Amino acid sequence: DLAAKNGRPGRGSGDTGAFERLNEVEARESLSRCLEEAYDQELLREAMGRVRLRVETRTWDAFRMLALDGLSGAEVALKLGMKVASVYVARSKVQRLLRDEIARLDAG
Repeated sequence: DLAAKNGRPGRGSGDTGAFERLNEVEARESLSRCLEEAYDQELLREAMGRVRLRVETRTWDAFRMLALDGLSGAEVALKLGMKVASVYVARSKVQRLLRDEIARLDAG
């Protein structure tokens, strides 16, 4: 009975070779994810550098403080001497430029 039970289709062999192959698949997927994340981060860094050169300093600062530093619109407006609505417009403008620049870099 035990031999018949262990011989059923769909049961793993339990040998170390099978276990090692499973670990290799996981390692490859993990490496692939890490490489994709590194590529995305490098793409974002490059796009941010290019966009920063194309916008006014105050526009970039509004984006940075609001989107990256996590300050509220009111805090950013107060620090930069802007209207709250203008802070959100600046963030939106920079985000749009970043999306466009990332698409351009990724295509090339």
